[in-house]
Amino acid sequence: MCLIALSGGPDSTALLRSLVAIRDKLSLQLGAAYVNHGLRDREELDREDRFVRNLTAQYNIPLFEKKIRFGEISAISSREKRSTEDVAREYRYRFFESVLGQYGKASLLLGHNLDDQIETIITRFFQGNGPAGLKGIPHSNKHILRPLIHIRKAEILSYLTEIGQDWCADPSNGENEFLRNRVRNQLIPVIEDIFPGLEKAMLKQEKTFNDLDLLFEEVSSGKSLILDKNTASLCLSDFNDCNSFVRKKILYKFFDHLFSGDEKGFRLPSGFFNSLTEGNIIPGRIYARAYGLVVEAQPERLVMKRDPGLEMGFFSILSENSEIQVNRYRITLNSRRGIPLFLTDGSPVFFRSSIDGDVIETDQGVRKLKEIYRQWGLDRSLRYSVPLVEDSSGIAAVLGELEGFKNIHRKKKMNASEKFNILYLEVGKE
Repeated sequence: MCLIALSGGPDSTALLRSLVAIRDKLSLQLGAAYVNHGLRDREELDREDRFVRNLTAQYNIPLFEKKIRFGEISAISSREKRSTEDVAREYRYRFFESVLGQYGKASLLLGHNLDDQIETIITRFFQGNGPAGLKGIPHSNKHILRPLIHIRKAEILSYLTEIGQDWCADPSNGENEFLRNRVRNQLIPVIEDIFPGLEKAMLKQEKTFNDLDLLFEEVSSGKSLILDKNTASLCLSDFNDCNSFVRKKILYKFFDHLFSGDEKGFRLPSGFFNSLTEGNIIPGRIYARAYGLVVEAQPERLVMKRDPGLEMGFFSILSENSEIQVNRYRITLNSRRGIPLFLTDGSPVFFRSSIDGDVIETDQGVRKLKEIYRQWGLDRSLRYSVPLVEDSSGIAAVLGELEGFKNIHRKKKMNASEKFNILYLEVGKE
């Protein structure tokens, strides 16, 4: 079974028509899967639904259809502080996998084209991605295939015009609310005007970074990794001997093993593992904790393990003058500007989400965080989103201003036997 992810747009429509043209010759069994995300105008969605039904019926292709309740994805996006694209993708792939599971041998065919590839590589370049990101969208990934990945959008539209096939246009593609649309509609036309050879350059870059990523893959595969059901680990000294690129390769290999396929509806932030890519990793510390996983340095091994209780939480160690990304935040701890913090001298500093039982010792006495959140009128389901700063003496600050409330700081006079200093936290949102 070749299952086409059909949206009714030009790319997936062209993919379907091209496969129909060779179906008999190659004895292909075709199917189509369509997801109505309930995100756009109802009339548009109804028109798209009719188009998909008519197209698949015309060519005798079984249609597997999923309708999501209108507004459901937007509600989840708002509640969980995730993008609508992120949540929609999770719903979509979960449905695709459920359909594929009905067949023994099946492939999912997606309509990504060369324009999508160029947009992806350019976006990841400006986001500071390494070789794994700059190689772009993979042509294939296990049972997922992208047959149009080296074909320009203009060629696809020309093909549809030539065969007299219409399609459904998504008006939101012309709006610049989303980053991808701004890159497509505003940035790329300027780049192509200055560099007319952009297409060839991107294809060359794609191959270069694919080769480089394969090299790092070979090096990381040479390490003695232990991959169990809920944990993945490596000898700590071997990890410390690796450069930053190989370290990232190992860490993402761990993550992909623990969360295989499209089980995760979101990707880790590009800077999530920054605290693990430079310098010696010291035993006895937790270096990352969020998105349902924990990375800790044990006496002899670096271990990543699943932690289902932290699907929405986050945890990271801060180093002075080093920028990291945690959850939706870009964070820099420095000595000059930002939110002032009264911190224990020489103590590690943690940036994390709230958990049950948290308290902060303020000038007004010890306060339970759940009482603070209740006073703010913050819904229980959103309390994890308020970041905390903690050191060895306890919680130093509750950063309410990042979620529209006021900051709560620890009291200024602490135990006289401990030394304290003031550092500043610069925080930006994604």
